[in-house]
Amino acid sequence: MSAKDSGPIVFGGVPRIDFLPLEVKQRKANRRSRRSLIGLVIVVLAACLAGYAFSAYLAIQGQMSLVAEQAKTQELLEAQTEFIEAKNAADALAAATNARLVASSPEILWKAYFAELAKTMPGKATILSFAVDAQNVLELDFGGASTVPLENPRIATIEFTVRTATLPIADKVMINLRGMTGYADAAASTIQADDDGGYIMSITLNVNSEAFERRFFLMNLDGTPKDGAVVVEEEEETAEEDAAGTPTNTPTPNPTSTSTEDED
Repeated sequence: MSAKDSGPIVFGGVPRIDFLPLEVKQRKANRRSRRSLIGLVIVVLAACLAGYAFSAYLAIQGQMSLVAEQAKTQELLEAQTEFIEAKNAADALAAATNARLVASSPEILWKAYFAELAKTMPGKATILSFAVDAQNVLELDFGGASTVPLENPRIATIEFTVRTATLPIADKVMINLRGMTGYADAAASTIQADDDGGYIMSITLNVNSEAFERRFFLMNLDGTPKDGAVVVEEEEETAEEDAAGTPTNTPTPNPTSTSTEDED
């Protein structure tokens, strides 16, 4: 018996024999493979067509939305022309407000400043004369370095003459000047005795940019609100607190006193 016949012997089976050549079986297998490939190609083409149709649908929807938004924008522009006068008035008001801020920013109210200077004088000191040397608005150097060594930045110089009764009062005048608004530095150039037993002192007071009144500004140079300025944020917070209401403090009963009253 050969090696090919060494398999198990089956009894009672249906006898079969295949006379087809192997080439016929191979052609059948090839036809099945071609049908599978054709079906796969059809599925891929269908998926591509579906994707193209979906993307075209999205593109059409986007184009329609774009046209609708463009039409709405055009309507808003046409409606805006009805309020062009109000817009121009608001722009003119804003420009005037900004121009007022720019024009008044380097302003010093000299009358009020001289009143403050007079208040710094002690009881037995009197201002006899004064002169102001202030820079032009176009020449101002806000906080710039001075051209004179050891001199603080300044925007104006006040030279005035003070008569004092005694020398200690003259020293007190120089000390009081340090509390002036916009004080940069001060120096007494000459001190002379007069015929009445007093002293005539010539003082040079340099003023820096802190003396600017900034009367149309809401904030000071240091970032603090000016006196009388209305801060909207604080008002809104106060209104919210008032609307929410503040909790009332309910007194807590004393257990000792309650028990005593019950016993009585």
